[in-house]
Amino acid sequence: MDLNEELKKQARQLTELQDSVSEIKGLLVHRQANQDEWLCPKEARQILKVSARKEQYLRDSGKLPFTKIGRDVRINRSCVIKLLNEGC
Repeated sequence: MDLNEELKKQARQLTELQDSVSEIKGLLVHRQANQDEWLCPKEARQILKVSARKEQYLRDSGKLPFTKIGRDVRINRSCVIKLLNEGC
């Protein structure tokens, strides 16, 4: 194989690698965007499959972190997923 063919082969491989990296970056950005989403308590309950009382208990006990914006309670999706994976 001459030098020119070898360079073309390496250029194709590099392009394929760059495409793969771009695809992985896109997936990671999408995943991070979903986990940074804020949920209302009802949405958190639906994901966790718990009652309103259980959701309140999880917040009161500190197992489910939340934030208040005015009178509205918001729960970060990543916290809900983490709690779901740990088992509530």
